[in-house]
Amino acid sequence: MVARASFNGVDLSGPSLTRNVMGLKCPEGQTFYDYEMARLLVRDDRAKGLMGVDGALVNDTTAGAAYFADHFKAAAINAAYDVTKGNDAQAVAFAVDTTVKAGAVKGTTGDAGTGAAADAITLALNNPVQLTATSRVELSASLKFSAVTSLYFFLGFTDTLPGTTLELPITLSTVTYTTTATDAVGFMFDTAATTDTVRLTGVAADVDATHVDTGFAPVLATVYDFHIRIDGQVATFSINGVTFTGAITLPACASLAVNLYPIIVACARTTSTRDVTVDFFRGGLFAA
Repeated sequence: MVARASFNGVDLSGPSLTRNVMGLKCPEGQTFYDYEMARLLVRDDRAKGLMGVDGALVNDTTAGAAYFADHFKAAAINAAYDVTKGNDAQAVAFAVDTTVKAGAVKGTTGDAGTGAAADAITLALNNPVQLTATSRVELSASLKFSAVTSLYFFLGFTDTLPGTTLELPITLSTVTYTTTATDAVGFMFDTAATTDTVRLTGVAADVDATHVDTGFAPVLATVYDFHIRIDGQVATFSINGVTFTGAITLPACASLAVNLYPIIVACARTTSTRDVTVDFFRGGLFAA
């Protein structure tokens, strides 16, 4: 039997299978020692979960305990990431930005203006989750954009790693959605649309969900904390702590029992580069 201390009714240590749920209960700054991973973690309220105390990537692929969290406080971006970029000469793959004290990575889109193959940049992790009828899945990330004109971005889960196929999972041209991904769910912003606002989007087995226009218009050089929570049959979304109405309903959101990879994709829509800075990236499975 392992003796463990607790604080405010929350264990301060434990195995990986209890770590994710403990992280939801911790107050800001409380630590949790995962003795199976031999990692000390700390609750970060902006990220809405546990991050490594050292700010480096926590990446657990254990069945039933899939979890990742990163504040990018390392000399270089971890090799576990897929940082595919387009073939335009101006495209720069995501890499650690040493000018950000708290830790961050930054990438630069291409400026060919011809689409993903030339201009896209991606930050994805090969640590997938699978949705079930009773699962709880979360994803959080903090993003900042050098400009919000001529810009596309998607933050969420998709079924294809960009190193396999570099694509924009869900796009919006004028008023027409195109779901290139077979299964995906996430925030999407596309200035090719008639109105430049963030959408809540999903697709399952090539059947679109009822996408939702949040009416939220981001501005340049501003930090936004995005959060997605999928409880059983319902996915809810928030930005900077404000939850939007019009949740996406499963399974129209994304198919069950399909590997879904956490991903950030950005792409220029015209012949101008766009910088994207990611402060933190966190997500995982909290209940099967």
